[in-house]
Amino acid sequence: MQGHLIIDWRNHKKKTKAIDTAMQQRHRDRMIYFQEQAECTRRYVIPYIEQVLPVTPNLRVLEIGCGEGGNLKPFLKLGCQCVGVDIDVAQLEKAKQYLSDYSHEEKLTLIARDIYTVTPDEIGKFDIIMLRDVIEHIPNQERFMHYLKSFMHGES
Repeated sequence: MQGHLIIDWRNHKKKTKAIDTAMQQRHRDRMIYFQEQAECTRRYVIPYIEQVLPVTPNLRVLEIGCGEGGNLKPFLKLGCQCVGVDIDVAQLEKAKQYLSDYSHEEKLTLIARDIYTVTPDEIGKFDIIMLRDVIEHIPNQERFMHYLKSFMHGES
């Protein structure tokens, strides 16, 4: 029938249930989420950044709300100096576990604190500052955007 949409609801429900199950699984098994973040950053975020800034070992990367650290892994693999800040201590414990290959290096620092209590005097300035799925959790976002500038230098 031309111009009509026909949906087989039995198959639609099965597909929807499979997607829901996969989404629930990735939130139960945080390693899956960690790997998804790392892959997405490797395949999409870094090439996007490299359109304006080569990602080289001398770069400093700050991730606010880093969770398990999946977004930091590709930067660490490229030799970047990475700092992850997250208010959730349990998430950072998982990050330490998942990024244990890098824990012996001085390239990774994980900080369990509210970003508003961290200062550039403590952790320095950064070339790249990233937030993924985080901004909506940060109170007073207008203040926050101004606060972020304190972690940037002229080439950030």
